[in-house]
Amino acid sequence: MNAMMLMRLFTIRFRMLGAIAMVLCLLGLLGAGGLWGMARIQDMNHEFQHGPFEEVKHLSQLRATLGLVRQSEKDMIIEYERPHEVEKAYARWKENLAQAEQFTWDRAGDALMAVLREVAG
Repeated sequence: MNAMMLMRLFTIRFRMLGAIAMVLCLLGLLGAGGLWGMARIQDMNHEFQHGPFEEVKHLSQLRATLGLVRQSEKDMIIEYERPHEVEKAYARWKENLAQAEQFTWDRAGDALMAVLREVAG
């Protein structure tokens, strides 16, 4: 029995209901695929925000803090004739250096801090 003969055994009403059911099933599959894709993109976005983007944000904060350290060093050199100004710049330098060390400590841990202390002297 061929497919056309099999289709003729069903009433028009049953064939229309079957076509509607088929369209709804295909629409459901399309929606499920879209939801899966959106969930996948959301997971990728979450991984990016808490991975590389967080590291870049941390490094930019560290870079800005080290810029303040360099600025304090520059101020100490420029103001070498005025001891009171040098002391102020030295206090800012120590504060900024402690902040940079805290940024590094928060992210890197013991191993990197040991290396940085060895390099710093």
